[in-house]
Amino acid sequence: MEIVLQPNAVLERADSALLRGRVEDAAALYEQALDGGVAERDRYRALNNLCVAHYLLERYEKAVASCRSAVAHRSNRWLAYNNLGLALTRLGLYEEAIAAFRRGLELAPRSDRLKHNLALTERAYREGRPEDTGPGAKPPPAQGIV
Repeated sequence: MEIVLQPNAVLERADSALLRGRVEDAAALYEQALDGGVAERDRYRALNNLCVAHYLLERYEKAVASCRSAVAHRSNRWLAYNNLGLALTRLGLYEEAIAAFRRGLELAPRSDRLKHNLALTERAYREGRPEDTGPGAKPPPAQGIV
């Protein structure tokens, strides 16, 4: 007997939409996949990429919720901690964001992206919402499609 795992068609469409900049469509498809009982092996991917979609849509509370779910599902993935830290920073929750970036660095100590985001967030915390992280500023890119 042979077990064959098929790719999740909804997740494939969601990933494609996200890569093409159709972020609203991607978010809806990730939610559909999660509501439809995505396979355990694909759950982290759906949660992390849903976090990215919400982040890009500036739905930071929803991004945080999705990132926290991704971290709860796979606590050994630095990318989810990076994205969680970014969303928390956008909400002004600097101490929590710093903790998320530091946890990510424990998993990926050489990550320049995590080091950069941590430094920006620590500066924002010290200085109180500098131009590059405050409301109206262009958010740094969240990472998805993993």
